Amino acid sequence: METLEEKLKRVKLVFNIDEVISRRTNLDDIKNYYRVNIIPYFLFHNKRDFVHNGISRGKRYSDKDVYEQPKIVEKYIREMGAKRCLELATGKGASSFYLAEIFPNVKFFAINLADGQLEIAKKKARRVDNFFPEEGDYHDLGNYHDNDFDIVFVFEALCHSNDKGKVAKQVYRLLKQGGLFIVIDGYLNKPLGELSETELLAKKLSERGIVVEKFELYDDVKKDIVTKGFQVIYEKNASLLVLPSLYRFEKLSHEVLFRIPLFGKMIVKLLPRDFVNNALSGYLMPTLIQTKVACYCITVFEKV
Repeated sequence: METLEEKLKRVKLVFNIDEVISRRTNLDDIKNYYRVNIIPYFLFHNKRDFVHNGISRGKRYSDKDVYEQPKIVEKYIREMGAKRCLELATGKGASSFYLAEIFPNVKFFAINLADGQLEIAKKKARRVDNFFPEEGDYHDLGNYHDNDFDIVFVFEALCHSNDKGKVAKQVYRLLKQGGLFIVIDGYLNKPLGELSETELLAKKLSERGIVVEKFELYDDVKKDIVTKGFQVIYEKNASLLVLPSLYRFEKLSHEVLFRIPLFGKMIVKLLPRDFVNNALSGYLMPTLIQTKVACYCITVFEKV
């Protein structure tokens, strides 16, 4: 197993890391990242249109592992008898569509940026009567009424927000009393002051690889959401469970870009930046998880 130091040596032979770190992460950049990676996600991630990582119950990744996140929502729909749900950043709509087929009497609303993925979600929606995806930004949910939803959920997308408290405030308004906000995402696990220079560099490169301004500490994000009127009713550190999924991308990134740096450097020059930069996160993130610099958590908040 390569250390972060060893990986970064390879990265520096392939990428101009100063250029990568200086890249912007505004709304247009996020849209472009997902637009460029529509086909790569299908080819290299999974062919079921899920954009999030799988949560593996075994030691090896299975294609079924990407259903673990929506199955968590499924569990709470059954327990609550929920009738109206909203997914933030639905991507290609795979999670909400999966749930809509299981619960034909539950209405699933969803928003996503106009990044090319939304059209795929809308095609799915034509196959059922209870899935309604539309363009939207989770910082502004003014199109929806107060106290209107039983569950709001978001998978691996809240990390793109630089104002998670604003999102939580919007969600609080939309949820009924006792409604749930289900967040599954990756976070920083150690304070910045405790990170070595190597860990800081790997963190920054991983952030830019997926167009995130900065990974925030899990406890800070949790506190920010709680202060908007929520309480935590369930939380689980699922970092080890997501590693089998991450190992796939680590191996792919190594084979394509970093095993032969000269060849990798040629690929970086030829292919779109948002495609090749993605490999940085794929290559570095497993080690950041293993060294507990980063974590992957499932958190269920209840409106109080």
